[in-house]
Amino acid sequence: MSQLERKLEETQQLITCLYASRSWRVTRPLRAINAVIRKSRNIWSDWRRLKSKKTIKLIMTLLTRDEEDIIEKNISFHLKHGVDFIVATDNGSIDGTRDILEKYENKGVLHLIDEKKQDLSQAEWVNRMGKLAFEKYNADIIFHCDADEFWFPKSGNLRNEILENHHATVLLVNFVNVFLEENQGLETFPSDSKWAVVNPFITQNLEKDSITKNLYLFRYPQKVIYKTEKGYLDVTHGNHAIVASEGLVMKESNDIIIYHYPIRSKNHFYRKVKNGGSACESNKRLDKSIGFHWRRWFESYKNNRLEDEYRNLILRKEDVVYLEKENVIQKLIFEDMFT
Repeated sequence: MSQLERKLEETQQLITCLYASRSWRVTRPLRAINAVIRKSRNIWSDWRRLKSKKTIKLIMTLLTRDEEDIIEKNISFHLKHGVDFIVATDNGSIDGTRDILEKYENKGVLHLIDEKKQDLSQAEWVNRMGKLAFEKYNADIIFHCDADEFWFPKSGNLRNEILENHHATVLLVNFVNVFLEENQGLETFPSDSKWAVVNPFITQNLEKDSITKNLYLFRYPQKVIYKTEKGYLDVTHGNHAIVASEGLVMKESNDIIIYHYPIRSKNHFYRKVKNGGSACESNKRLDKSIGFHWRRWFESYKNNRLEDEYRNLILRKEDVVYLEKENVIQKLIFEDMFT
């Protein structure tokens, strides 16, 4: 007998006893009636929760380019934590990224789009994936993920919190950047990616303040996960906000944290700067504030200063000692969290 069936039987027994009891007619009518009401409400709540877990479809979108070192870990983790299906766009990868995506497409859990244009039209591509998730694959909940992000639900399932918040359409999810620790120039992911920024610096102007301080020590804008009960919701560049948010109930997530692994090795950083910087330069429609860090690093690349930029974005031993003492960073072992 299921839990729901047991509760129904218990309620039926309670009602039977209620009608047979003298207390129904004399001393305890209100108490008895309230007990029935509480039981009934619990049954209804459980029925809705169980029905939601069976029918609600959570779809993740994923935009990739040369992410062979992390992409399979990303996909495997999210499929284990509530994601039912993935709509992915590969933006011209030349490593093994596309092969990994194709493997999951052959398993029937991923729809793969090839985007050859390399001009950082991220919002356009992401919203194309989101609309496909909604219109073709009937997504009830959508979030847009980058390859270097792990959306970690403390409850164990990414759908739990948003379903329990019946009035909220959108959850705002906080970012935690994870740093590489210096390892004599041989830094690798995930073994050297082990310092999470748990108390980031606050800034009103990330572009300006990150000129003199490490970009990834600052608080990043939140990202969104949302229900599609009001239709598909377009997101802004970077997936940080809903374009037309008027009238939507939004709530900050207490369950989900996005762990972000932006710098994973020197070779990876150099490749991303060349890809991202050239893409920014080729798209004349992009606002100059979008991708400001790629533009800055690309200028350093063209002026043979990219090594300095890389060194400023990883943690030296003395940085670790100071920032850990100040409770800005805490150690985080990738294998303990995401495998």
